[in-house]
Amino acid sequence: MKRWGMRYLLWNTKDISGLSDLNMALLVTEIDEMGCVLREVGVDQRSKVVHRFPSTEFPFGDYGLFDLQKVGMEGSEMTKADFDKYWNMI
Repeated sequence: MKRWGMRYLLWNTKDISGLSDLNMALLVTEIDEMGCVLREVGVDQRSKVVHRFPSTEFPFGDYGLFDLQKVGMEGSEMTKADFDKYWNMI
């Protein structure tokens, strides 16, 4: 797998089938240089955070949608600052 350095990607229901079944309209991910997802935030249609990994505050916060998977460049790129806005939403 090609190494890109740290990446921040945004995924929507067109990118991930079944995302809406999890009550998510979009998912944002922080991915390391090896393609492993370090953090992810899921947001519903009302822009409310419904999933955060890792987290003890949210159901299934011990598990990410991309657990044990390597990720390429499939999602839409975003900046670390944009990712952090989602991460810090309550």
